[in-house]
Amino acid sequence: MIGLLQGAGVKVIEKTLTYTDFEKANEIFASGNYSKVVPVTRIGDRPLQFGPLYTKARELYWSFAHS
Repeated sequence: MIGLLQGAGVKVIEKTLTYTDFEKANEIFASGNYSKVVPVTRIGDRPLQFGPLYTKARELYWSFAHS
């Protein structure tokens, strides 16, 4: 995902995050070998919506995987 996002012009910063960082986030998604790209829809009691970065990541992944 990092390479796909960077290739699409998205600035990617790799760093260790705290739970507080996630609580402050506007959107969260996870990627991995099994789940590919999935949105996180809740952090604590706060629901999260699918955001533009998740949407972009999913589009990039599906384009890569099905090309």
